[in-house]
Amino acid sequence: MKKILILGKGGTGRELFSWLSGEHPVAGYLDDQKQDADILAEIASWQTYQENYEFAAAIGSYKTMQNRWSILRDISIELFPPLVPASCNIESKYKKHGLIIFPGTHLTCDLEIGMHVFIYHNCVVSHDTSIGNYTMLANSVTVSGNCTIGERVYIGAGVTINEGLTIGDDSIIASGATVIGDVPANSIYISKKELRENRYL
Repeated sequence: MKKILILGKGGTGRELFSWLSGEHPVAGYLDDQKQDADILAEIASWQTYQENYEFAAAIGSYKTMQNRWSILRDISIELFPPLVPASCNIESKYKKHGLIIFPGTHLTCDLEIGMHVFIYHNCVVSHDTSIGNYTMLANSVTVSGNCTIGERVYIGAGVTINEGLTIGDDSIIASGATVIGDVPANSIYISKKELRENRYL
């Protein structure tokens, strides 16, 4: 395996470096904002490094996810190896290019996971669930069985998605929400316990 360059040195990039360095060879970062010694160049310079390195996209927020899409579409998917901790017992057929799973996450069986899916710490994804390309699950998300999550979906920290639901493409699920019904594409789903309501914006 070639050494990995992490795209982005924000908080998520540094956390990614922290656990990857124990299991994979990491060379440093490509980042546009800071000029630290371990930043080799700006992200737009990725072509200079494609022959000798592989890449990992650090995505920590919906805004970052949007900013990365155009760049990720330009870079060959083959340059993004699936990065899964040894502690995560996931079948090899689910390990598609660009998949990043942080430690503490548990995936069960009969899943369909797209490319460039980013799953943060301590998530649970249950049986017969599909997750589309470029989707992110933040910390401690629970997805019950038989769910369909579209492409470019951002699911905030602590979300619970009940069984058998569909989350449409380009949707945002706000942190802490409990999703009790299907979410249309291009929606923001908010759960306010104090108002006991769920609504789309």
